[in-house]
Amino acid sequence: MKPNLFKFGTSELTHDAILAWCLAWGRFKNECLYNLSKDFIRLLTGQEIEIKKIDIYQQKHHIDILVKVNDEILIVIEDKIDTGASDNQLDGYRKAVQEEYPAYKKFYNYITVGDEDSYLYVEEKGYKVIERKDLLALIRDYKDMNQILRDYYDYLLEIENEFKSYEKEQDLSKWTWRAWNGFFKEKLSLVYKNENPGWSYVSNPRGGFRAFYWAFTDLKYEDKIPFNLYLQVEALPGNIDATIIALKIRVDNKDYRRDIRNHVWNELEKSLDKEINFQKPKRFGNGRTMTVAEIRNFKTRGELFNLVKEAFNKHRYLKDKVYKISNPYFDFDIDPEPTIGDDMLLINGKVPEEKIGASIILITCSREEEKKLEEFIRNEDGMVFVFEDEPSMDQFRRLFQGSNHYLDEGFNLADLQYIGQSKENNIKYLKYISGIESFLDKEKVLSFLNKSKLTEVLKQTETYNVENIWVLKDQEDNIDIEGFYII
Repeated sequence: MKPNLFKFGTSELTHDAILAWCLAWGRFKNECLYNLSKDFIRLLTGQEIEIKKIDIYQQKHHIDILVKVNDEILIVIEDKIDTGASDNQLDGYRKAVQEEYPAYKKFYNYITVGDEDSYLYVEEKGYKVIERKDLLALIRDYKDMNQILRDYYDYLLEIENEFKSYEKEQDLSKWTWRAWNGFFKEKLSLVYKNENPGWSYVSNPRGGFRAFYWAFTDLKYEDKIPFNLYLQVEALPGNIDATIIALKIRVDNKDYRRDIRNHVWNELEKSLDKEINFQKPKRFGNGRTMTVAEIRNFKTRGELFNLVKEAFNKHRYLKDKVYKISNPYFDFDIDPEPTIGDDMLLINGKVPEEKIGASIILITCSREEEKKLEEFIRNEDGMVFVFEDEPSMDQFRRLFQGSNHYLDEGFNLADLQYIGQSKENNIKYLKYISGIESFLDKEKVLSFLNKSKLTEVLKQTETYNVENIWVLKDQEDNIDIEGFYII
């Protein structure tokens, strides 16, 4: 492979230089790379600007790159490779340019070659985020005009390919830091987007690891001592034996750390079975944050993903069954009463002996009770949704209560029932899916945009001979699909 300039210049100053160099071609209208500068300014400002004059400053007011265009437009660029920015940094730059250039129209940009779990803090400061994929798209048409651009493009593409390598490589022992970043950002963060996910590098005396953390739940020990229960994937590239899925707690009250840690482990141990691989750690800690249980010995991406789901289900068991969190909607342990929301009832693990009479009933039960369940469904006047497990039922409940519309505006629950009408008189068990997870291990999955028309949905169900499909529109998410599949 030919030597690449950016393999030798790896600092942020080098990256500042290539960005400034691309912009500086705006001074040479007769050169082919003048259009590169124009395209770059369009990316930074969202506007088509004819460059008559351009001045570029590096490290002025400690700003990575400051660009003046036509003595009327000011572009601020904060440039990062594999680190994030502080709030003070971003606020300070805005204050500095406002004081010196009050009359200029200003555009604030945050350019990153690396990856972060969220850019919300950047966007809240009024900065536009420009990622590696945007830079690749910018210079794709110019890369063959100049060797520096060719090297820069290859440098970015190599990072992008490494980031995406988790898609093709099943063997976790071959994953790099960037491959883990890709898996965390593009897979787990989407599947568990409703569970407050995040990921970052965590330093420790042993050298540190990459962590993905989610499902933070506030609980109380003995109804008085608060603590937090959550899950974490700890990845150490090159050492798959040190990569684990951990059930963790955070306890601020140091007098109760040992008691709460032991209590959580004891309750978890009662529920362990063949389907879950949680083990007690070799050594319990006694700090503010502690690992209570861990899963080891997974070697492939598929094993990891399945065990993450199992860990999440066990986390929900601890949250909903053991600690009996006060819930404004339902309690799994009650008999069939009372109703919740718009006449909706949840029943877990037990088919009622008598008619309930609710408009909407969500139920889970063992397969041994299917005959009893069929009779119960026939006797009920309302709609009965049967679920494979508790998490699926709870996900439906939360999604239903947070959504006022199904598919396009104006459709109601009756339309949903019609779409899901079964052609046979047998019980169909529903299982919750979301976004990317729906495509991982299913032979055929239909998905619809939130604005899909009912006729489009029905047409596809006929084309693919699909008997049951459920699609809900989540008002808080305009692009993701929330739905259920039949097993």
